[in-house]
Amino acid sequence: MANMPRPPKWLSHHFKLASLLSAAYTAIILLGIVAFGSARPFALSTACCAISILLILAVCLRGIPSRSTSPVIVASSYLCIAIAWILIQAGLLNFGMPGSSGTISVQPSDSIFAVQFLAYPVLIYLTGVVVLQTETDAREFNVMLTLGCSALVMLSFVQFLLSPGYVLTVEKQAYIDSFTATLINRNSAGTLVGLTIILVVRQLWSACRDFRSRDIFAGVLFMPKSTDRSMTKIYFYVILFCALTVALFLTKSRGAIASTIFAALLLASLLVWLRLKQRYAGVKLARHIAGSIVVIAVLSVGATVLIGERVVFRATAIGSSEPRMCALPGMFRALDANIVLGSGAGTFRDVFAPYRDPRCGLQGIWEKAHNTYLQSWIELGVMGPVLIVATIGWISFLLISSLKAAPRQRSYVAMGISSLALVAIHASVDFSLEIPGISGLFAAIIAISTSIAKKNLQ
Repeated sequence: MANMPRPPKWLSHHFKLASLLSAAYTAIILLGIVAFGSARPFALSTACCAISILLILAVCLRGIPSRSTSPVIVASSYLCIAIAWILIQAGLLNFGMPGSSGTISVQPSDSIFAVQFLAYPVLIYLTGVVVLQTETDAREFNVMLTLGCSALVMLSFVQFLLSPGYVLTVEKQAYIDSFTATLINRNSAGTLVGLTIILVVRQLWSACRDFRSRDIFAGVLFMPKSTDRSMTKIYFYVILFCALTVALFLTKSRGAIASTIFAALLLASLLVWLRLKQRYAGVKLARHIAGSIVVIAVLSVGATVLIGERVVFRATAIGSSEPRMCALPGMFRALDANIVLGSGAGTFRDVFAPYRDPRCGLQGIWEKAHNTYLQSWIELGVMGPVLIVATIGWISFLLISSLKAAPRQRSYVAMGISSLALVAIHASVDFSLEIPGISGLFAAIIAISTSIAKKNLQ
């Protein structure tokens, strides 16, 4: 790894290579979201080709840093194992496994195409690990990603306010009264806005880092000249946070709102704990932690009151007739029939149809289970939960270990933990992670966190 070729001198002299690669990396991620989340075949194939080219270019020009060897090996192994199992299901790597015509998958062609859905976020992560080789690279990219995602959400929010019946130039077919950003589904849009809020909260924390609470309030109220310039960032991120919060609630996605509030409170708790632990000890530390717990508890109660009434009313009004709840028994029957080997990646639409209860309504086609864990088990068999548990476990272990190991840049690690909590919770009630644009954004955030985490562990 250490002997990888370095970039030509003329390139280093005329450009800052890391910034160019980070800009290209950011552009691919954002364009993947703009193209309706890259959920359509052409957009997904284009996005996979673009990130693959950038990954190869980054490896050739910058090499793979020694401290990132283990993340690269783990992610590459995960991708190879998953692709191998999907190809076995599709019959391309058949070793005498039982199934119709030598295949496990009920739709082998769909399973082969589904490889791209799985590969895209892993390629995004691998590219991030290679591109973000230093703390400076990670911090600069984090700013670019935060501002880029915020601009994307805000511009689409303005369009929603002016023309709620359209997404970009396409007329909406559903969720006309809900904010969907550049996506088709409001739940996926809720995850996009939630991850953007996490990015903004981390940047706001950096802007407030050099101030005490009393200084911030004084700056807001009186704007002393000595802090005018420093306070501008705080004003900007506070206004951005408020606008994004409004956009989140206008998605009307219960799962996205609840998981984002939980993740934001988790991030705030981690950041406050890390700051207090750094500044105080003994009785003072305990006293400040107790005060922070009270403040966070008040915020939690406020958030619950804010969303609770609507959620309870909607749950009471819909009750067990809620389509997802009504269809759940049929999904479990489909799981029971495919619990070991699965039905084949990307085949939920076909395998669920025979188990669909007519009493739940016959309008439309169920293409997603609205539960990533359940759908992955139905499609991939036992391999599905094994891959998910291994992924969440490895990321959690790496980030939590880094959080304990060193004091440097731990807010980025806390950001990764909170983002993981957000998508893990929301994946239990929706399919946002199955939208490539959203899974790619999440992978990029984890790439930032793990790049800094590995530096801390060193």
